[in-house]
Amino acid sequence: MPLPTGLSQRNGVWQLRIGVPADLHHLYPGVDAYRGSLRTRDRSEAVTKAHALHAQYRLAFDQQRAAEAVRRAPPVVPLTPELETYLTAEAQWLPLVFDDVVRFTPGAVEALTPGTRFLSAGSPGPLLTGDDPVKWDRLQQHALDEAKTDLALGRLGRIQRAADLALQGLGVRIDWTDAKARLALARIGRAKVRAYRQALERGQGEPHDTPAQPAPPVVAGALAPEEPAKGRTLADVLQAWQEGKKPDAINKTKRALALLKAAGITSPIQALTRQDGLAFRDHINTTMAGTSGKTRSDVLASVQALLNFAVKEKAWLDANPWAGTAIAKGRAQKREPWDRETLTKLLHSPFVEDRRVDLVAQYWLPLLALMTGARQAELCQLRVDDVIQRDGVWLLDINENGEDKSVKSAAGERWVAIHSKLIELGFIKHVEAMRTAGESLVFPGILTAKSRSASLYFSDWFRERCQALGIYQRYRDFHALRTTVGTALRAVDPPLGEALITAVMGHEAGNVGAANYHRPAPKTLQRVIEALDFPAVLALQ
Repeated sequence: MPLPTGLSQRNGVWQLRIGVPADLHHLYPGVDAYRGSLRTRDRSEAVTKAHALHAQYRLAFDQQRAAEAVRRAPPVVPLTPELETYLTAEAQWLPLVFDDVVRFTPGAVEALTPGTRFLSAGSPGPLLTGDDPVKWDRLQQHALDEAKTDLALGRLGRIQRAADLALQGLGVRIDWTDAKARLALARIGRAKVRAYRQALERGQGEPHDTPAQPAPPVVAGALAPEEPAKGRTLADVLQAWQEGKKPDAINKTKRALALLKAAGITSPIQALTRQDGLAFRDHINTTMAGTSGKTRSDVLASVQALLNFAVKEKAWLDANPWAGTAIAKGRAQKREPWDRETLTKLLHSPFVEDRRVDLVAQYWLPLLALMTGARQAELCQLRVDDVIQRDGVWLLDINENGEDKSVKSAAGERWVAIHSKLIELGFIKHVEAMRTAGESLVFPGILTAKSRSASLYFSDWFRERCQALGIYQRYRDFHALRTTVGTALRAVDPPLGEALITAVMGHEAGNVGAANYHRPAPKTLQRVIEALDFPAVLALQ
């Protein structure tokens, strides 16, 4: 049985997301009406809670739509003689002009009345097809009989709906519960009967003319028609899209828009063409020729995401003009593993003062990456409260709880044991020193800016350090330390098991068993991490 929409598992605990319907986006600060933990690991309980919350929010959405309908409803105005005259004339004009189109336009019968069957007494006739005037007259007779029956029985609902449709174009409403208004509806209904009778008599050769289309009257207090929004740019779309998005995603999209501007493409979204998309693709390929296909593809995809948002979520566009425009990613280049010699040079060479990364972060971050397998961004954003002790084991609690913190995926939220060598070298003492000093971050000495994360500044520093040491290779970067850890863990004998390695590394599980693998016990996590025995680290004093 499929799970309710938005229900997923994170570290064994069920989570639920309920999105905001597109027509109610203006009432919410973000794209989710509900997002949170259901506080259970039991699937059945999670499904029950999810269905209950979905029902609760469906009711809330319906109530909000009703309130919006009342708020946006046109004003109620008195039924003046001018309004009644207009509605009566409209009721007479519509059946006759429709009859004109059908009788004198080849193929109009099929185009305007597809699949219609005659509903007169007796067996239903065949489908209304071709340009058969006899069949059209039979349909007109049915319409006349129906309108006469409504009047005879005092049924005014069909007439009222037609009148409301005409009033909608004027931006007003009428209170049809008023006795005088209902008598006016009866008069409008009689005018419609006369129009149907004249349309039917045309089939017998009677030369009834179609009256001129009535001019709508000016009604005091009418709701002005809403002007269609024009001139929105991708910057406007970004403003709406970025609600609830992570800082890294927002900054990545802003960089893509800056490149778009550099390409000279600044038109409003309604004026963007497929040729603009192809020109931007060529600009990316030219200016970023030295980067991978995936990097270039991601830039184009960031702008594509904004256009899709404008179509699907905001209805500012009918379709994405750049749909199908893409950049081939090519085969991803595998990262080079760090060998014993290069690791020794990296970890045992003296450090140099740098304004972007202080000496403490220079020392600890490569060690942590090599002895935990954690990602660069996960380590740069570590807080002192993320270093915890459970069952006598020191752990890194990698999470996105807090401002400007994020993980790559749901599987990224995890515990990782801290290797005994790191504790011996003084890592826990460093954390406690930061806590005593009132620092919230484990590594506050990494430069950061509003538009640039600490992780990016550290990445620049690490690349330059490797270049200065003569050990730089394009695909042997900081992330390759994590790759080296994964390789080492899979080489442990006896094997640790892929589920355990996946849990420690924070990878998305590749099979059902691994996906349902709950958070391992601290002692188990410690056993996995203690299997790492890189000589370059163990030799440090």
